[in-house]
Amino acid sequence: MANFILTHDMSDPSNYNYIKNRMNIGNFITYLGHCIYTCKWDWPNNNDASWRPRTATGKWKWIQFDMETCFGVAKELGPEYAALDAEYNMLEHVFEGIDLPSFGQYGPHHLAQKLIENTSFRNLLIQWFAKHMQEELSPENMNARLDSMVAEIEPYIIEYRNRWSFEMYFNNDWDFSIQLIRDFIQIRPQYMNQHLLEMFGTTSIEQDELWDEQQSQFYLDQNWPNPVKDHTQFRFGLSHPCQVILTLHNMAGQEIAVLVDMHYVEGEHVLHWDSTGLPPGAYFYRLTAGVFTQTRKLMILR
Repeated sequence: MANFILTHDMSDPSNYNYIKNRMNIGNFITYLGHCIYTCKWDWPNNNDASWRPRTATGKWKWIQFDMETCFGVAKELGPEYAALDAEYNMLEHVFEGIDLPSFGQYGPHHLAQKLIENTSFRNLLIQWFAKHMQEELSPENMNARLDSMVAEIEPYIIEYRNRWSFEMYFNNDWDFSIQLIRDFIQIRPQYMNQHLLEMFGTTSIEQDELWDEQQSQFYLDQNWPNPVKDHTQFRFGLSHPCQVILTLHNMAGQEIAVLVDMHYVEGEHVLHWDSTGLPPGAYFYRLTAGVFTQTRKLMILR
């Protein structure tokens, strides 16, 4: 698959559709978005991993890991890291490559660099930033999440320091590191919008207005009947043609079935499903249509 991407014109819809059948585009865009926004600077040269289910229809997905120097924390590791702050242009890093003093060339991500040639992929990535920068990546939400994590982890910090004294080579104490992350959370949006404008000619704020208009006609209704004894139906609506993935998950979040993965035209659609073979209990189902995602809960009774 990677060789196909690197050797073919991804602006050609037929080539892009071929790849969409082999990789989970939504997952890859989310992976890129998080790496870019959080400033995962030592990537993609390192810490880039993918996998796929060993099934006939299994699609490639990417795994996020090794992020201990994201959120601007890296800048305190030494003078050679000073540029790795909220101002750092990860879009240029990913799509063009940047020569980092003392480290050499980092980036580009060669698959992303080719896929961005495709208008649909490029728009999906821009809209990802529009949606998530207004929601979970907003300073308000990020600080709330950080407060929750600090409250959970802080009681163990003294034990951690005593057990792993070599970690103090970072020369940062707990409070100082948390403040570095808070500073990054607060000022990253303005630089991220500047970088989006420089590369794509738009900002997340402008795209958010377009997002609201486009998503107003996307929806996923509650399945009916619910609870489910044997058969049920899922009704969803699309404002424009796109690839639709409907997955079923157990309450631990594990994907247990792909109910549909195909291209749909705009409008309202109904999917009929037979739950035979699944044990009774609570489940949730998730619809992904382009960058639109919605999750609902269902019950199976026997």
